[in-house]
Amino acid sequence: AGNDILVGGAGNDVLRGDAGADVFRWELADRGAVGTPASDIVTDFNNATPAAGGDVLDLRDLLQGEASVSGNAGNLANYLHFTVSGGNTTIQISSSGAYSGGFNAGATDQSITLQGVDLTSAGAFNTDQQIIQDLLSKSKLIVDGS
Repeated sequence: AGNDILVGGAGNDVLRGDAGADVFRWELADRGAVGTPASDIVTDFNNATPAAGGDVLDLRDLLQGEASVSGNAGNLANYLHFTVSGGNTTIQISSSGAYSGGFNAGATDQSITLQGVDLTSAGAFNTDQQIIQDLLSKSKLIVDGS
């Protein structure tokens, strides 16, 4: 309970923050390898804004070379790819930005599944760029420069 900071450590983890505006953080040293990504699950991500008790994803340390200025998505689509299935959002991550030519599953070194969360807003957002922009505008995503 309360506002917690939870860190997705090395390997495959299950994270639960319970009540409060929690920060879920991933660090570069804890990622998997390209082709064998670490796969973490957040069981209770609250998609409300932080001011309303919602949770936040902190990827500052995990993403290397990302550029986001004042809430602009910048080059973050080179690092993040989102899919929704069965009411869960999975974020595929290339910590080095290897999705620059488009999503490539073979370049993924971290995967985060948000159980029971649809970051596409029921299909209103069709692209990674739109989802990233929404997360930034709601202060739900922390990256370098945001």
